[in-house]
Amino acid sequence: MNSLNIILCICCSYITGSIPFGYLIGRFRGVNLFEVGSGNIGATNVWRVLGKEFGILVFLLDFAKGAVPVLLTLGYFSEPSTGGKEVAILAAIATFLGHLFPIFLKFRGGKGVATGAGTVLVLMPWPTVMAFLTWITVVLSLRYVSLASMAAVLVLTFAQIVRLLFSPDSSVLLAVFTIVGTGLVIIKHRSNIKRLLAGKENQSMVSTTGQAVVRAIHVVALGFAFGSAIFFNLLAAPTMNRSFQEAIANAPNDRTAHLPITENLSEEQKKSLGSALFGTAVGPLFPIFFNGQLCTALLILITAMSWRSVGKIHRIRFILATIGFLLVGANYFLSDYVSQIRLLRFSTDVAIATKAKADFASWHLISLLVSMIHILVLMGLMPLAAFLPDRNPSSNPKLYEVGQKSIDHGGVSPEGNLSAISPSKNSNSNVPSGNVDLSAPIRY
Repeated sequence: MNSLNIILCICCSYITGSIPFGYLIGRFRGVNLFEVGSGNIGATNVWRVLGKEFGILVFLLDFAKGAVPVLLTLGYFSEPSTGGKEVAILAAIATFLGHLFPIFLKFRGGKGVATGAGTVLVLMPWPTVMAFLTWITVVLSLRYVSLASMAAVLVLTFAQIVRLLFSPDSSVLLAVFTIVGTGLVIIKHRSNIKRLLAGKENQSMVSTTGQAVVRAIHVVALGFAFGSAIFFNLLAAPTMNRSFQEAIANAPNDRTAHLPITENLSEEQKKSLGSALFGTAVGPLFPIFFNGQLCTALLILITAMSWRSVGKIHRIRFILATIGFLLVGANYFLSDYVSQIRLLRFSTDVAIATKAKADFASWHLISLLVSMIHILVLMGLMPLAAFLPDRNPSSNPKLYEVGQKSIDHGGVSPEGNLSAISPSKNSNSNVPSGNVDLSAPIRY
């Protein structure tokens, strides 16, 4: 591995990350983003100050400057002996730090969400997809962009830590990057956190279409969670276990390729072999299943949270969603503990194997019980899906307040009529004034 090439790669990545697209576009439009809106050069402030088109453009450019250096690094260091993955992670770190602390702006940069998303999408696509789903669900449900960004990076970090714990081939350096990166993103959002705690954080305005998307996310996530839980726990797993046990008990047969694999084995040994083969077949499915359950439980909880103040039925929905999320989280770690005990059952030490068999039976039963309770919770949530909030915003003014939580400052009339919302003073001007009202909602 050429050390000089690695150093050059890291330096180029940092310089690329330092390109302040938001600041440059703002200057092109005659605006200093440090002096208007939130004072940030990121896509959210650009959206608020210059409009949706420029906000989207800045997001895409910041996202691309995060993804491109990592992709190029992976392509250049493609040989296994060059340690391309580790070098790509170093390039991602340099790009991310370049955005947060750009050399061209005296190290005063953005909050790193878009650029960080570009880097991790290349390095860890599936956790990034989970984080993106979290972001869009929080934005549309709770209408806080800052909260959505912090929730997304926390989900990303949690997913990577879980991968590190359950997958021996996962990169420790990548886990460190996600943990440190999450910490930096949260630190950059400290002013937003203060406003959230004080109830003064700015909220985006979600259209009728946006609320329809929230309902769709809730229904799809609920359907996937319920369907997969029923299929895996009550159909697939028991059927597979029974099939392996029957194949071993009746060997040799077509399922054992007519090989005498059970010759000279006792009935207890045959049962253990059947269980081991079942574990081999179903084991790889557990991470997929539990990751899907955890992701859907989170989406169900976030969407239910946005409706909890609307009425009694929606408070019940939120309580059930919270219980469901806690059950899935508990079972996630229970299943890992059961898997560890399962391996100890085959220890050459008789005492360890005997204790492991007894513990396995108990903890496996507890895990199954938690799964059954979770299914019952999902069964309680399923009929409530028929009573989602009305799609007409005026029928539910609490859910559609704009700006601050107080109706007096939210632009909503006492009757709940959204026509009382006045457009942003900058909506018809090509160049915004130097004083942008942060309470002006971002429209989705």
